[in-house]
Amino acid sequence: MINMPPPAPHTPKIPENHNLVPSPSTLRKSYLKAHYFSKLIWNALSSIRPLAKRKLSIPSSTTRRMAQTKKEECDELKKPIQWTDKAKLKKLNGKIFIASFKQSEEQKQHITDRVLSTKEWSNIFEKINKYCINQPYAGASYHKLNKNTWRPNHNGTHSARQVRSFEVIYDLVSQSNQGMKLQLTPEELNSLKLAAYCYRAGRVDETGMGRDQNRARSAQIYEEHAKQLGLSQNTIEWTSAIINRHYSEPMDDPRQECAYQILDIGHRLDLHRCFDRKKMKGEVEHIRNALGQWGLESHTPSLCRLAIHMIRSTGCRIKSPHYEWYNEKVFSHFSQQGGQCWEILSDIHYHDHP
Repeated sequence: MINMPPPAPHTPKIPENHNLVPSPSTLRKSYLKAHYFSKLIWNALSSIRPLAKRKLSIPSSTTRRMAQTKKEECDELKKPIQWTDKAKLKKLNGKIFIASFKQSEEQKQHITDRVLSTKEWSNIFEKINKYCINQPYAGASYHKLNKNTWRPNHNGTHSARQVRSFEVIYDLVSQSNQGMKLQLTPEELNSLKLAAYCYRAGRVDETGMGRDQNRARSAQIYEEHAKQLGLSQNTIEWTSAIINRHYSEPMDDPRQECAYQILDIGHRLDLHRCFDRKKMKGEVEHIRNALGQWGLESHTPSLCRLAIHMIRSTGCRIKSPHYEWYNEKVFSHFSQQGGQCWEILSDIHYHDHP
């Protein structure tokens, strides 16, 4: 048998006028594959969506609990404060809120009968800081360090340091044998601590020197919180006048003027966070002269060291004596946690070193 080669495969003849379709490019093939698989995934998700929705549906009891939690959160925030005529300087772009305290009659009695404990103040400062102080300025919302830290120059860490400075200076004054002594009742002492915390809470921007009426607003913020906590009306009026004292006119009541001087010294000590060495030199001299009325001028260096230590402990910026930028992690934490900020400052003790 003769071996014959296999017949050639039959190739159909393409007419000359036929338009040839080119094979898909690599890019086109990738697109088609992606489109195909995305459609498969979409169809699969569509088929299981009803099942997922059924499995993840929130029980009605949980919904009620979430709604109750939200309501309780809202209940802790009162309506925006209505400013008195003397406190109005300009139309504010934002609002200033006041924390709401649900105090029992027994708790209200405590604030008039005895000096509140560190833990009790921690709970109070936590709320005031959260709802009133660590908030955007009503007149300048751009003052912030990060998305969670507002008013970095005058926020809750500044307030807490003022209270601690007030405690230390008051102890020195009350133990001094020279000059005028300020003997406070427990109610007055609690009132002035609250005043120290709200001392600059009425700021709406970073203007100062009392000419922007921030003292009047701060006094009104203090009053709104003091009434809820149970302080008597006489004590509230006595303390409010101290906060709203004109920055260059002494008060007629010697005890009020003495209390103001202590608050003012505490405020000036915290200026290490925003004044350089040259500018702070004048403030330190003012502090020395103010302490001199009680024969305490020798304590000036030690009080400055205490102030710098407290500023550094809360992560705040320091400009004097040497520049240090914010420890943003620490500062942001204590700016949001007003109670913890107060507790850590309460553990810092004053030591006089000649």
